[in-house]
Amino acid sequence: MSWLFFALLPRALWAINNVVDKTLVSSRIRNSTVYLFITIVVSALVVVVVPFRGLAVPSLGMVSLALFTGIIYTYGLWPYYKALMLEEASRAVSLWNVVPIFVLIISSMTIGENFGASDYWAFILLMLGSFMISTRHHEGKFKVSAGVWLMLLSSVIYAIELVLAKYVYLNMPYLDGFIWIRIGSVLALLPFLFRPNFRRVIREIFTSLSGKVRAIIAGNEVLALGAIASFEYAISKSSVSLVSALGGTQSLFLLAFVAIMTHWKPTLLKEELARGAWLIKLVAILVIVIGVYLSAV
Repeated sequence: MSWLFFALLPRALWAINNVVDKTLVSSRIRNSTVYLFITIVVSALVVVVVPFRGLAVPSLGMVSLALFTGIIYTYGLWPYYKALMLEEASRAVSLWNVVPIFVLIISSMTIGENFGASDYWAFILLMLGSFMISTRHHEGKFKVSAGVWLMLLSSVIYAIELVLAKYVYLNMPYLDGFIWIRIGSVLALLPFLFRPNFRRVIREIFTSLSGKVRAIIAGNEVLALGAIASFEYAISKSSVSLVSALGGTQSLFLLAFVAIMTHWKPTLLKEELARGAWLIKLVAILVIVIGVYLSAV
């Protein structure tokens, strides 16, 4: 399966991206909207290829759908960045593993992908694993983590974006669809730019960043763009439900990176270091991975 490599590669890249995102929004850019703006602007650099290869316009309807898909993508990222400001990276990102269920439900109603018996078990396991990783045990009570609702919102929006992207790729060449979607993601930023206060905050934050931090941001977003390109290429070649179901591997990559970073510099990511907390996270992620596997078979 040639698409399998392109479906797994972005999971490792995104895991690195998640760690850097958490570090930046927690210590350098404490404004989720500004960070969203920077992220989308950098990802739009893909349009530089247009003068060299052109850009297909299959129909006004398909172009409009691709642009709308990009707009959905942008607004789906905002609750994710907000959640990262409130929650540990390993907990927040693992909640994205409920996306396959939302994708399967939406795609079954729109583009005819089926919801089988094993998917019900997958749903139960994904919900159980997500509950385990998103709650904290404090003074004998379970408390839902601060970012869980934001991540669930991001998951629903992202699932809608994935199904729309699949439909776009069914009706236009991959690279053309990818570029139109990225253009749409930039258009979503225009309402923010009409606000003078927002433009002022962007200038203040960006000018306060050192050259090193700017380079890290640029490199991180180029990495994310590569992950998006690889992931959406896999979607264009295979079932959107199947490709999104491989998301459980991202949690394993992320947990490994977080463990390394936490051991190297404990104050950087502010993850819980207690052995019990790490054990619960690991068990929860394994439950999620089993759920992801069931949704893929």
